[in-house]
Amino acid sequence: MKKNDELNLYLNVIRKTVISNSFLLQYFLKIVVVYMISNGVTTWVAVSIPVVLEFSQTLSRGFRKIIKIAVNINYKKYFLIYILMTAMICLLISQSHNLCVIYALTIILGFLVGINYSCITRIDTSNKKYESFCLMEEEKSSVIGGTLGLIISQLLYDLNPIIYILGFIIFGVLIFGINTNIPNIESKNDCMEPINKESKISKIEKKNIFVITISYALLTGAWCMGTSAMSELIPLITTKVGYLNAIYTITEIIALLIINASIINKFKKSGKLLYMETICAICDVLYLLLVSIFPNVFCIAFVMFLCGLSSTIGDPIWGAIISSYSENNREKYALVNNIYFIIRAITSFLSIFVCRYFVIKGIYSFKYLALILLSLIIILYIIWKFFILCEKFKVYLLNS
Repeated sequence: MKKNDELNLYLNVIRKTVISNSFLLQYFLKIVVVYMISNGVTTWVAVSIPVVLEFSQTLSRGFRKIIKIAVNINYKKYFLIYILMTAMICLLISQSHNLCVIYALTIILGFLVGINYSCITRIDTSNKKYESFCLMEEEKSSVIGGTLGLIISQLLYDLNPIIYILGFIIFGVLIFGINTNIPNIESKNDCMEPINKESKISKIEKKNIFVITISYALLTGAWCMGTSAMSELIPLITTKVGYLNAIYTITEIIALLIINASIINKFKKSGKLLYMETICAICDVLYLLLVSIFPNVFCIAFVMFLCGLSSTIGDPIWGAIISSYSENNREKYALVNNIYFIIRAITSFLSIFVCRYFVIKGIYSFKYLALILLSLIIILYIIWKFFILCEKFKVYLLNS
């Protein structure tokens, strides 16, 4: 198979499945909060659904056995089952008023979503030659699917909430049908080293992986707590969450015309991946601070535009960082994901209660959360840099 044909095979699978998945999730997640509040569900319960989902999907990616399943499973078969299960669970959540039922179903959905994301990340990073192209294709497909889902769901909800629910059912069936003919690429093109008992990681390697990955996971955990707070804050200010989030995704689409795989490769070669990721994290938390001080639709629209710019760079950088830590080795990939997502699951779990506290306290209280998170992100980055300098100094002493 020619290089371009092989690359296109990867890109076509990523494009089709990611657009479908992003459309379905964004169609459901943003507007369902408004839909459930209007149907009498307690406000803090409804707005916490996206945060509980994030906790569950990160937790699922922290279990080593689940990661190994995601690494080795036939993606086509899993994705088709995943779409059917997701559609059914989302419908059940939207019609429920019971806290335990809503949270239990959201946690199950999060596990399914987490496995799907792990599968896509594995496909993105399974071939070093194509990694940057695949990561950027995932980002492009995600924002295209998400934008369509946000705009269409808001339009249908504004017409009638029942039409919004019926639309979800119809789109779920269509997405399943469209993806029945995606090709199997794992059997021929997946070049990551297989997981086996003979492939052991040394104690020194494990120590370095643990320290670096934990530091990075804590930093991104603080960042994602800020984005979770933003997702809970916006429905408290306006019901037009679909249109406002569409500004974010449309900005990403425009930015992706400028930002491409070569830029990610430059960051990788210069060793500034984590530096750029930290800048993106600081920007997103600053936007939370801005909205909490000026809680109106115009401020949210402006912030969503800025978020779109930072996210366009931040998301593919995350994939490149995870890949660089695992060094294209499935055993290391499983270990890195295990550590990273356990820490992220803990921070996501904390986010549920932290965000609930600030929702109850009121809109203006979110500015204090933003200030705390900004300080934490900067401190964690300094700690990570200090560790890297110590490692370099050790190498220098050994060589001298």
